[in-house]
Amino acid sequence: MLGFFTDRPCAAATLARQVLREAPVYELEKKKFEAFMLDWIEKKNIDNALILLCGFFGILSKEFLDACPFPVVNTHPSLLPAFPGLDHRVQKKAWESVPVSGFSVHMVSEELDGGPIIFQQPVSMDPRWSEDDARKNVRDAEQRWLPKVWMNLLRSDLQKEDLSLTSRDLRLKHNWNFNSFVENYSEDFPNLEAR
Repeated sequence: MLGFFTDRPCAAATLARQVLREAPVYELEKKKFEAFMLDWIEKKNIDNALILLCGFFGILSKEFLDACPFPVVNTHPSLLPAFPGLDHRVQKKAWESVPVSGFSVHMVSEELDGGPIIFQQPVSMDPRWSEDDARKNVRDAEQRWLPKVWMNLLRSDLQKEDLSLTSRDLRLKHNWNFNSFVENYSEDFPNLEAR
C-alpha cells in the first residue's frame, strides 16, 4: 500500500495519479494530514507502506514521525544538505549562490530536511537565467526524475529503521546508484517519454 500526500494541488500530484495508478493520492493541509494518516493506517490495517510527500510545505511533528510505522520520503528543491527550508527561500538562495543546484529525495526525520538522502539530480544554474527560470528548470528535472525514483522506491524494501543510516549506507543497503534509477525506465512507463 502506498500513499502520496501534498498540501495543495500541484503537478507532482497529477504525475502521481498517472504513475501510481492504484495508489491513493491525497491533498491535505499538514494539520489534517497527521491525524488522517495515522487513522487511515489503523483503520485499513496497513502493515507495509511507503509515504511519499511532494510539494508538502509543512514540517511533520515528532509525535507523528514517532507514531507512523512506515518510512516517509520527501522531495526538496536543492541538493541537500545545502539550503534546507521552504521552497521559495531555497530556490532564491540557490539561484544567487551556486553554479549547480537541483533536487533531492530524502527520508523525513525530525531534523528539517535532514534525513538520509536517497537520490539527487543536479541542474546547472545558467547565470543568465532569471530566478523564475532557475526554479522552472529545477522543477522540470524533478518532474522527469520522480517517476524513476518512485518506481525504484516501490521495488525496494525501504523501512522506517533505515532512517538511522547515513545516506551512503542507505544507498549501499538498497544498491541504489545513478544507474539503478535509470534501468528499465521505458518498460515501467511506456506512455511516458524518457528524457
